Amino acid sequence: MKSLLFKAVLTAALVLAAASPASARGPSFDCTRAGSWTERTICADPELSALDEEMANAFAAARAATSGAERENLLPYHRNWLSRRAECWNASGTGQEACLKQRYLERIRELRDIAAGRSDPTVPVPAPMAVPAATGAPSALAASRAEEPPVLRECRAGTAGPVETSACLQSRLKRAEDDLALAAGRAGRAAAALDAAGTATGAEEAFFAAQRAFVAWRDANCRWRMAVAVAGGAAEDIFRACLVEMTEGRRDELAAMLP
Repeated sequence: MKSLLFKAVLTAALVLAAASPASARGPSFDCTRAGSWTERTICADPELSALDEEMANAFAAARAATSGAERENLLPYHRNWLSRRAECWNASGTGQEACLKQRYLERIRELRDIAAGRSDPTVPVPAPMAVPAATGAPSALAASRAEEPPVLRECRAGTAGPVETSACLQSRLKRAEDDLALAAGRAGRAAAALDAAGTATGAEEAFFAAQRAFVAWRDANCRWRMAVAVAGGAAEDIFRACLVEMTEGRRDELAAMLP
């Protein structure tokens, strides 16, 4: 029996890719439900939307062309790529979109090589690019100190002052944590089903250990972001905005694995 989680990998992307007409330009997911910074950026950029659809089609082709351990390895490798894609948030200005486009080009090439059975890449693609720092900034860390998280900018744009901004962030975080709790519960039950069916051993325990590790990492990482933020009353808001971004990212990761 195939893994329930593997059967559901990137369900939305693959279903939409198969059902959409050939002329559609993507992306492979519903932009009306875009929650993370990455998804919102993709939906706002036609080229990124087209690349996302192209990547989803390439993933489907790679999955269809493989079997056994090679097919099973597609999921963990794709998760790693999703993490690398999310790192483009650390770029500045238009560098974020350029970073995302580069990540997509690299992944599309990898998936096409897998589908074609090539051991060595032959499809030309630009060399991997580093995430750029802001022009004139002494370091990437210095640039990140001065740049507000997208979630914080969104709440500030829609509120009248600091009190309302803080309330907006708290509301957004509660919604993201509620959604994550639901997704984690579903993922835990799926892992338990694997254990019960005898197709996995310790999957449920491993999942919840990973979830606890994520929460610890999220909290520590956001405390670090708050610590290096530009001094002022915005530090607490940056902490909350970071929690929102990371919680929504984890929620989206789990949701992509489940039907």
